[in-house]
Amino acid sequence: MKRRGRRKNQGTSFSPNREYVSSAILEYLKTGGKITLIKAEDENYENFMNSKVSGTAVHEYLTDNSDY
Repeated sequence: MKRRGRRKNQGTSFSPNREYVSSAILEYLKTGGKITLIKAEDENYENFMNSKVSGTAVHEYLTDNSDY
C-alpha cells in the first residue's frame, strides 16, 4: 500500500509579473518605504563571491541599522 504524504495540496508557485512588482514598489513607497540604489564597485562575480565582507555588515547596511 502506498503511503500518502501529510500535505494534501501543494502550494501554488508565486511568479509575479512586471506589473505586480511595479504596483508593490509604489505601495511600499506610499507607506513611507525607502529604496536605496546600491552600485557594485566591481562587477566581477568571482571577486564578489570572494569578498571578505560579513553577511551581518551587508544586512545592516541594507536595512540601514548601523553606522557603516
